[in-house]
Amino acid sequence: MDYTNDKYEFGIDFSNVSPIPDNPAGLLKYQIDFKKLIKTEQNKIKTFHRSGAGGREVIQAHTALIDSVLCYLIKELAASRKKVSPETILEEFSLIAVGGYGRGELNPCSDIDLLFLTSKNIRRSTDLLIQDFIPILWDLGLEVGSSCRSLQECLVLAEKDVTAKTSMIETRFMIGSQKKYKKFFQSVEKNSLRKNIKGFLHEKSKEKKSRYEDGAGPSSDPEP
Repeated sequence: MDYTNDKYEFGIDFSNVSPIPDNPAGLLKYQIDFKKLIKTEQNKIKTFHRSGAGGREVIQAHTALIDSVLCYLIKELAASRKKVSPETILEEFSLIAVGGYGRGELNPCSDIDLLFLTSKNIRRSTDLLIQDFIPILWDLGLEVGSSCRSLQECLVLAEKDVTAKTSMIETRFMIGSQKKYKKFFQSVEKNSLRKNIKGFLHEKSKEKKSRYEDGAGPSSDPEP
């Protein structure tokens, strides 16, 4: 089922943004128009902050803005596919926010961490949509980190890497297949939170200690 975050309180208006052009020649104008739109909304949030809004309110507004932009672009890309319906494409993956972004705490200068959760075998149209999506975000000036994995690949990685496991615990569904996300969430909860929780906490403690020891002094210490 399709989902778009509607919590962005300033009500971003995409009506002045043209559809994604089919030809490369039209991409430059598209990027310029979209960048202007994002900048306008970022300035609204900046004014919101300077008028007295606290840090929590600012990061929530920024998170909601990016949610709106990403979900809009995914729907536009899905609609631009020629041979497959948008609904069919959107049921083949789940776009998931992870880490700080997954917690709904995206600071204005933070990276946007995303996970495309897919089956092992997907349509070429869906594969191309995923390949097209991230470069568009880069062209819009957004700092994005992304991965594309199956559920089994996620679980295997979580067993090997405590940092990856932590990021998979801190997730939020954005758009695509809610069914896939629900299965992912339940599997991560079962394998990462309920199984060997003491071992997980021990690994997190070691990771935190290592991060502090690797620093060059108080100025480079990570957050608590």
